[in-house]
Amino acid sequence: MKRIQISFFTVLALAVLSFTACKKEDIKDNIPEVRNWTKFLLLADVEHGKCVPGYGLCLTLEELDPNDVNDFPLGPDELLAEPYMSSDGSINFSTSIPASRLSPEAENQLLGRRFLEFKNDIPLPEAIVKQAFEDAGVSYDGRQVTIQSGVYDAVVNENYTAAGNLVSIELCYNGSGWSICITIEF
Repeated sequence: MKRIQISFFTVLALAVLSFTACKKEDIKDNIPEVRNWTKFLLLADVEHGKCVPGYGLCLTLEELDPNDVNDFPLGPDELLAEPYMSSDGSINFSTSIPASRLSPEAENQLLGRRFLEFKNDIPLPEAIVKQAFEDAGVSYDGRQVTIQSGVYDAVVNENYTAAGNLVSIELCYNGSGWSICITIEF
């Protein structure tokens, strides 16, 4: 009888140890983190919430898992950028595009004329602004950021190899409370 009791308690102890040694899998760990990205369409403007041809940018919100960003299908003149907040509190976007994905019109606009023109005010989606605040460790205060209509000239930074070959051109457009930097890679 003692042998059965010892065996029973041994099995019971092993079962308890096995159960407590198992790591509970947090359901939250299985859910991919979705982040807000801004998709920019070059040579476009926004009218009545829709992208129309123009000389500025059309912005749309995309919710993506960061692991899927490189696989997100982008057409000619389309770019993705994640928002971030700079030390001065402005909302910024930094993105790049290979020159081979620029249409001739967009290439002429960005590399020749080097300006963006917005016919209408474009409020940034609240989710974008809120994410930039949260990523900076700042409580979101409900502030809205709007790209005001107007013409914005680029601040240009050209990057060359040691041999003098052009590698990339960075074009930055700055407004009140926002900036967009686009790097064209050659």
